[in-house]
Amino acid sequence: MKRRKLILTLILSVTICLVHPFFSRSFAQTADQSLMTSESVKQLLMQAGQTYYEGNYPQVITICARALDAAKGLGYKEGVVISLLITGNAHGALGNYAEALDYYGQSLKLSQDINNKALAATNLSNIGMLHNTQGEHEQALGYLNQSMKLAHEIGDEDGIVRGLANIGVAYQMQGNYARALRSYQECLKRMEKAGAPENTSVLLTNIGSIYVSQGNYAQALEHYRRSIALDKEAGNKENLARTLNNVGVTHYLQREYATALEYSKQSLVLSEELQNKTSIAQALNNVGLVHNAQGNYGLAMEFSRKSLTLAESIGNKEKIADALLNIGRVLYFTGKHAEAVDVINRAIAIAKQIGISEDLWEAYTIKGRAYRALDQPKQARESFTNAIALVESSRHEVVGDIEQQQLFLEDKISPYHEMVELLISQGQNNITEAFEYAERAKGRVLLDVLRNHKVSITKSMTSAEQTQEQRLNAEILKLNTQVIAENNKPQPDQPRLADLDVRLRQARLDYESFQTDLYAAHPELKTHRGEIAPITRQQAAALIPDANFAVLKYVITDEKTYLFVLTKNRTARSGEEGSQLNLRIYPLAVTGKLLAEKVATFRTQLAERQLDFSVRGRELYDMLVRPAQQQLAGKKTLCIVPDGPLWELSFQALQVNSRYLIENYAIFYTPSLSVLHEMMRRPAIDMAKEGETHALLAFGNPDFGSEALEKVSFAERGKKLVPLPEAEIEVRKVAAIHGLERSKIYLGKEALEERAKGEAPGYRVLHFATHGFLDNVNPMYSYLVLAQGDGTQQDGLLETREIINLNLRADLAVLSACETARGRYGAGEGTIGMTWAFFIAGTPATLASQWNVESSSTSQLMVEFHQNWLKPDSNPMSMPAKAAALRKAGLQLLSTKEFWHPYYWAGFTLIGNPR
Repeated sequence: MKRRKLILTLILSVTICLVHPFFSRSFAQTADQSLMTSESVKQLLMQAGQTYYEGNYPQVITICARALDAAKGLGYKEGVVISLLITGNAHGALGNYAEALDYYGQSLKLSQDINNKALAATNLSNIGMLHNTQGEHEQALGYLNQSMKLAHEIGDEDGIVRGLANIGVAYQMQGNYARALRSYQECLKRMEKAGAPENTSVLLTNIGSIYVSQGNYAQALEHYRRSIALDKEAGNKENLARTLNNVGVTHYLQREYATALEYSKQSLVLSEELQNKTSIAQALNNVGLVHNAQGNYGLAMEFSRKSLTLAESIGNKEKIADALLNIGRVLYFTGKHAEAVDVINRAIAIAKQIGISEDLWEAYTIKGRAYRALDQPKQARESFTNAIALVESSRHEVVGDIEQQQLFLEDKISPYHEMVELLISQGQNNITEAFEYAERAKGRVLLDVLRNHKVSITKSMTSAEQTQEQRLNAEILKLNTQVIAENNKPQPDQPRLADLDVRLRQARLDYESFQTDLYAAHPELKTHRGEIAPITRQQAAALIPDANFAVLKYVITDEKTYLFVLTKNRTARSGEEGSQLNLRIYPLAVTGKLLAEKVATFRTQLAERQLDFSVRGRELYDMLVRPAQQQLAGKKTLCIVPDGPLWELSFQALQVNSRYLIENYAIFYTPSLSVLHEMMRRPAIDMAKEGETHALLAFGNPDFGSEALEKVSFAERGKKLVPLPEAEIEVRKVAAIHGLERSKIYLGKEALEERAKGEAPGYRVLHFATHGFLDNVNPMYSYLVLAQGDGTQQDGLLETREIINLNLRADLAVLSACETARGRYGAGEGTIGMTWAFFIAGTPATLASQWNVESSSTSQLMVEFHQNWLKPDSNPMSMPAKAAALRKAGLQLLSTKEFWHPYYWAGFTLIGNPR
C-alpha cells in the first residue's frame, strides 16, 4: 500500500488553552470593584478553568452552572459573561457545537452590552474557532480578524497572541502553510516575550503537523517530542492526546504500523478519559486506518464506523469526511468497488462543502481506482485528472527550501501512475499521453529550479537572522569536526560517538527548522512552482540526435513496471536519419518490491567484488531490457530514465550473450527527459576553446590535519580518512590533459573547503579526488572531504546542503569519491543527494559513484575519461562525448587482468547532459 496523507488533528481549541491565563488577570482587575460575595464566584470560575485544563469537561459545565446562577443573583455581569464563555468552551471540547455556539453568543452579547472589549474579543475568537471546527474557514477568519482588531484597540497582548494562534490554525486547515507558519512564528515570539511557556506545546504540535503535511517527518517528530515533554510537565492532557495522535499518524505515513498503532491507542485511551468526542473520533479513525494498512479489514471497518457514528453525533463534518474516506478505502481493498465510490463521493462532497482540499487528491485517486475496477475508464480518468489538478495547485502552498518542496511531492505520485496505467490499458493510441503523464511525475523540483532559477536566501535575511544562521551552522561544523576526529582515533570512544551523533542530529534539525522559518518569514523567497506542460513529442524527438540513440524510461508502480522506449527511425530510401519518433511501451513482469530486492542483491555483489554476480546480471537484463531488444538493435547510446530502485542499478554491468552492456552501448542517466531538455538548452561548451583560462578546478588528496591517519596499501575513497596518494597523481594528470595554464589544482593542505566554495563558480570543469561519505539518514549531510585550514570557520566537509547553495556554471562535476551517486530516493524526483545538489547549483552533468571505490583503479578510470573526452578522434561512433568517454575508460579497465571485475569500472555513472 502506498503511503497515505491524513487529516491531522489540529489544535482547534488553541483559544481555550490561551484563554486560561486571561481569566486570572480579569479577576484580579475586578477584585477591588467587586463585593466579597463576588469572590466566591471568582473562585468557582478559577476552579472551572483548572478543571477544564485537566480535561474534565462535564465537571466544568457543572461548576460553571453554579457560578452562573450565583453571578446572576449578584448582578455580577462579568462573572456571567465568563461563566457562559467557559461553558461554551467545555461544550465545544465535548463536540456539542450547537450548545457551544449558543453559550458563546450569549456571552458575546452581554460582553458588548457592558462594553468589555477584552471579553468580547475572546468570544469572537472562540466563535471563529468553532466555525473553523466545522470547516467554515472564511467565516472563521472573519470572526478571528474582528477579535484581533479589538485586542489591538485595547492593547490586550493575550488577545493578540490568541488571535495569531487561531488565525494560524484557520490558514493551516485551508492548506495555506506559509501564512499559518508566519502566524505561529509571531505568536511564539510574543509568548516568549510575555513568558507564557505553558501554551508553547500547542503551537509546537500545530507546526509539527505542517511538517507532516509537507512530508518532513523527522522535523514533525522533533516538534511533537518537544510538545509532549511540555504537556507532561504541565499536565495538559488535552493537547497531549492530540499530539500522541499526530505521532501515530506520522509513523503510519512511514509504514511503521506497529508504532503507529501504539500511539493511536494511547491517544484513544486519553481522549476517552477526557470525554473529548472530537479527539475520540479522530483516534478511532486512525486506529482503523492502521488496521487497513495491515490488511485487517474487519477491524479497520469496525473502528472507522465507530468514528463515523461519533463524528455524526457531534456534527463534526471534518471528522465525518475523514471517517468516510477511510471506510471507502476499506471497501475498495475488500473488492466492494461500487460501494466505495458512493462512500467516497460523500466524503468528497463534505470536504468541498467545508473547504478542506488537502486530502481530496487522495479521495479522487481511490475513487478512480474503484472506477477502473468497475471497468468505467471515463469516470476513472476524470477522477485521476481531478487528483492531479489538486496536487499541482497545492504545490503553491509549500513553505520551505528546495528539499521541503521535494518532500511534499513524494507521497503524491500515485494519481500520475494511476493515469499512466489507465492510458496504457486503453491501447496503443494512448501511449503518447501515458508517456507525458509519466514525465509530469518526474523531476518536478529540478525542473522548477532549471526553468525559474534558484532564489538566494542570504540576500533576504536580516542581520539577526544572519547571526542566528551562523550560530546554528557553527554548531554543526563543530560537531562534524569532533565526529571525524573521534572516528580517526586508533580506538574510537563509542559512547562518545553515540553522544556526538545525537547532538549532531539535533543540531541539524534545529538548522533545518530555522531554514523553514526563514521561508515563512520571507514570502519573496518562494520559487514559482505549479503545473507545467510536459515535454512534447517534438521536444523529446529533439533530444534523440539520430537512429543510433535510444531512451529507456521506466515507471514503477506498486504492482507493475513499465518501460517506455523512444527511438528514431531511418528513412527507408536513403538510410539517412529521419525525424519520426518511435515510441513503444513494454509492460515488465516484475513488481517494484521484487525489483528492489534483486537490484539490492546485484549491487551488493558488485560492491563487494563477489564472483557470482553474472547470474543476477543476466536476470536483470532479461527483466528490464530484453523485452525491447528488437527496438534497440543497432543502437549505440542508451539514455536511462530510472525510477525507484533502478537508481541503484549499474546498467553498464548487466549482461547479455556473455557481454556487458557497456560493451554494446554508451550509457548515461537523467531524472527525466524534461529535465534533460532544460539542461541541454545551455550553450555547448568547447573545453578546448582557444584562450579559455578557467577550464579546470581540481582538488586531490586533501590533508584533513589528523596525525592519527593510518597508511594502508588498499584505500577506498570512503570509510576512514586515509591518505590517497593516487588521487594526487590523478589530479595532476587531469590538469595536464586540460592544460596546466588553464587549470588550477589544490592538493593536501591547500585543498581547502573555502577555496572550493569560493572558486568553483568560475570554472567549467570541477574535479574532486577525495573521500566521500554517504549519510543514509539525511543525504543533505553527505559530504566530500576537503582540507579544513587554520583559523577558518570551515570544517573541511563540503556537504550536500552547502553544494546546493553554490552558483555554478560548470559543464561537468566529477566526484571521484565513494558513493557520490547515492542518496535517498525521492519518489518522482530521483536520488536526493550530491548529484541532485550539483544540478540545483547549476551543473548539468555529474560523474559520480554507486559504491565505495578503490583508489588506484578510480584514478586510472578518471584520467582515461578526461583524456577521451577532450581527444577529438576518440569517439568514432559519434556517441555523446561524455558518455562515450566514460564507456571507453570503462572498457580499458575491463580489458585488464587486475580490474576486469565490474566493481572497478561499473560504479561510476554519468547523470545529466551527455554531450
